[in-house]
Amino acid sequence: MTYAQHFVSLKTYGLALALVFSPAFMQLDDVGCEPADPTTLADLQFRPFQVPGQELPEDMIAFESEVLVYEVELPDSVTEAMVVAEPAVESAALSIQCIAGGTISGHQIDPALDWTMVDLPAGDSVLEVIVHPSGEHGTDFGQYTIIVTRTELAHPTTLADLQFRPFQMPGQELPEDMIAFESGVSEYDVVLPDSVTEAMVVAEPAVESAAVSVQCVAGGTITGHQIDPALDWIPVDLPDGDSRLEVIVHPSGEHGTEFGQYTIHVTRAL
Repeated sequence: MTYAQHFVSLKTYGLALALVFSPAFMQLDDVGCEPADPTTLADLQFRPFQVPGQELPEDMIAFESEVLVYEVELPDSVTEAMVVAEPAVESAALSIQCIAGGTISGHQIDPALDWTMVDLPAGDSVLEVIVHPSGEHGTDFGQYTIIVTRTELAHPTTLADLQFRPFQMPGQELPEDMIAFESGVSEYDVVLPDSVTEAMVVAEPAVESAAVSVQCVAGGTITGHQIDPALDWIPVDLPDGDSRLEVIVHPSGEHGTEFGQYTIHVTRAL
């Protein structure tokens, strides 16, 4: 009796092993899962090639499987990008066409790499990533669109921001910032009471590599103030009487020897 019980137990154990390792049992987890659409992507990335002085995201697309259109903004200096595209169904083939000014140029994606280099023309353009299913899936195809918009390059002799903040004296009520900065305006006027002897000047260069300094001209005397690039501001001593502050933007050597100047005319009120 004991022998028969052992025999039954061994048969049951063997049957259990057969179930665990049988192909049908291994595929039970897939029951009820929808197959991937052969015209879709599992991943899409747009990686611009950086040039010195640029800080762009490594991947400029937040991919979502059901989103077909993406927009990226690039400086004119970016002329190449890497497009990473992974089909949802491995047998599908991928290609990219770049449309700019009515001209279409094609790029085939190497299936062994899942990415390709794309030359980006000047001006705005459109990249179309085409998903070509294998013949067994019919003649439909999928398309993902990347709209590339060019942004104007900042001029290295200009400012992105300029503020003039007077230090308040007890009982004074002055605006925190007395300048309404506009990118194309280089001269500003402020009126101050005689009691204000100091101000904070905030100056942010449009190109990060540029340096900024402030010089105060009053009665023929010039005093200079270097702005700490880590702070983008400096306190300035204001002399008696009218004066002017000259904010000088010094581009880095790669941009030549030109410089930019913004002038703040300070007038004393009685």
